[in-house]
Amino acid sequence: MNQEPKTKNQEPIDLWFHEFDEGAIADHIETASLDTVELARHQRYLREQDRVRFAYTHHLKRQILASYLECNAADVLIEVDEHGKPHVDRFEFNMSHTDGAFAMVVATDVPVGVDVERSNRRTDFEAVAGRYFSDQEWPPDSDETDVRRRHFFDLWALKESYIKARGLGLKIPLKSFAFLGAFPEFKPQLDEVGQQDDWHFHLERKDHLHVAVACPESFIIVRQSVARFLTS
Repeated sequence: MNQEPKTKNQEPIDLWFHEFDEGAIADHIETASLDTVELARHQRYLREQDRVRFAYTHHLKRQILASYLECNAADVLIEVDEHGKPHVDRFEFNMSHTDGAFAMVVATDVPVGVDVERSNRRTDFEAVAGRYFSDQEWPPDSDETDVRRRHFFDLWALKESYIKARGLGLKIPLKSFAFLGAFPEFKPQLDEVGQQDDWHFHLERKDHLHVAVACPESFIIVRQSVARFLTS
């Protein structure tokens, strides 16, 4: 566990990050811990690969939460608020997964959001940016395709982490707020309800992965390892 020295009024946020082999996890799938809502979502996926990834990451989510509650993964009672944002007991959490990667944040009594994106996946990012990004933040200064692609996924991860922390999802139009600048320094220009001076963000890159964390409190990242939950 790596933790920077805590300063006054900083909230510790546990960041659980895990990369995995998509082709190897099928032998480690556990659905017995999932509740009826999760099982229904699991069955709605048409592709087997998506069902496998969902079961793998959501069981891992439950193992992590169980470690805080000191109970079995199947006994974790996940409640949702009126907007569908989940929480457990006094813990706020959020998770995200993409091809071969899982990210989750856990905090005590403070909203949090996380998003992980893989920038080397196939997508028409220019068209998506034109539709969902504000004129303030797109296009970037560079004409290089790779720079623009990485910039797009930085912005997308930041935006997703914010709307997930707010608990409203796409009810918050993505064009209603912006992140100005470039990696690693982005300045948020949030929507009217966002109270931008109160929101804080963390963004990191690891190879082709982009991970963003959002919280309405000043925070420090406490890195946690999922190793003890993994089976060989």
